[in-house]
Amino acid sequence: NGVFTPAEGEPTNVIKLTGSAADYKIVATSDDDVILASKNVVYNSISIYPFNPNKQKFDYTVVAVTPEGEELETIDSGNVEENTSVNGHFKYWLADSEGKLYTRGAKGSPFDYSSVVLSADPIKLEYAAKSFDGMAKVMFLSEAEDLAGVTLSDAANSAARSSNAKSAFAESDVELTVLPAGTYKIRVIIFDGNKGGGIASVTFSYGDNADEQVTLTSDAENFSEVETFDPIVLTEARQVIWKAGGANNNALDAVLIYQWDEALSVNGVAEANADAPGVVKFAKDNSLLIKTAKGTFNAAGMQVK
Repeated sequence: NGVFTPAEGEPTNVIKLTGSAADYKIVATSDDDVILASKNVVYNSISIYPFNPNKQKFDYTVVAVTPEGEELETIDSGNVEENTSVNGHFKYWLADSEGKLYTRGAKGSPFDYSSVVLSADPIKLEYAAKSFDGMAKVMFLSEAEDLAGVTLSDAANSAARSSNAKSAFAESDVELTVLPAGTYKIRVIIFDGNKGGGIASVTFSYGDNADEQVTLTSDAENFSEVETFDPIVLTEARQVIWKAGGANNNALDAVLIYQWDEALSVNGVAEANADAPGVVKFAKDNSLLIKTAKGTFNAAGMQVK
């Protein structure tokens, strides 16, 4: 689309790009280097590929894969001409069929991808293996927007800062899953669109009694990853419910429930101090842990959870 004609006296093998998005056809008539020169322009990316006037069309797929190359999920698919850019979003967490957790992306960055389709080969987005203290296996994992009956947040930063570019809130209770008897932790990503954060929260119940529910509160603006402090111990199968609540700036991004095993835990709590139940606790190595609204800290003031 872009056309560059060198001025008299300028070398014909030097292409001066403009600041606007454009495709340039470069004809190499010799083995000299092709130089891309820019002045006072910042480019997000520059792609160079062979020019073909008779472009083919390809069925493409974008897939999430483990470090070993195992496919986790098909993210997108379609049919486009070769050398076409495809763009989209991806999820922060994914799990495989064995309950192993994987992650891609980071807080503060959009969960977006962009790639050029050059063939019918899959476009692979590699995820990294992820685990948390005491984690045995993933029991339930979902993006909030994939749950039935939710309302998508239309807050300005929700698309820019949320996993898969979406978050949602619940205008009525949402049934998540039925867990068998066992020990679990719930970990969530909360979208907190309130200035400074620390305001948005989500509540989950696993029984009819008041002490059979847990509320998780964000600890940062936009993207906040928090989890239950104490493990949830179920003596029988229970339905886990996301309780109605939230708003555009107070939304759930993703929810993860994992089986917790104290034998796998470094900071696992062995007992509570009777003088301050639920606040001061001991880890398995008898070191002191102090739980606050901002997290769990050791005696030296370093955060451990």
